[in-house]
Amino acid sequence: MKKLILLPAVIAAIGFSSLAIKKTVHRLPLASVVPSALITTNNFHWSASVSDAAGYKQAAATAATALTQARFKPDGSFDFVFSKVNTLEQVQSETAVEGTILFTQTETGKNSLVTTATKGTCRETKNGIVTEYEVPLKELKAVYSGTWLWEKISFANIPSEDFLLLVDLKAHPAAASRKPGSIDKSWVSKFYLRK
Repeated sequence: MKKLILLPAVIAAIGFSSLAIKKTVHRLPLASVVPSALITTNNFHWSASVSDAAGYKQAAATAATALTQARFKPDGSFDFVFSKVNTLEQVQSETAVEGTILFTQTETGKNSLVTTATKGTCRETKNGIVTEYEVPLKELKAVYSGTWLWEKISFANIPSEDFLLLVDLKAHPAAASRKPGSIDKSWVSKFYLRK
């Protein structure tokens, strides 16, 4: 008798939990595929713009890591290259990272992309000695995964190139604000791609 009473209760609990899961899934923001305007072939990357040289000099002076190349693939994956120069210690490193990417919008309606780094290799040169190692998963999540605002632009007087502007929301969360002028121009990383 107890088994007959318990069985409907278990079935009801499973039914309610599946409804809760369906409701939760529908509340998640829907992400788009990689926009065709950003997709690059295997031979081309979005490269750090020479117009952003001052930003990279500043990154070198503070030994900060800077995104210098980006590639977006139609399958929803990305390849980024981060460069770091520490002139004081004479160390230069280049970290190639790959993973998955989702294109969506922030709560304030700005175009954003969310990167989840799944693999990375760092090549470090110190005093002429080159060392290469795999980046640990914990570091991939903490340092090389994140959310970025993005915008692709072009100029009539530069018809041979397209430009991509990125703002790292991990470093500059205020950039996601609705307030006009909330993005400082020093936060913007500029990239170009020759057509």
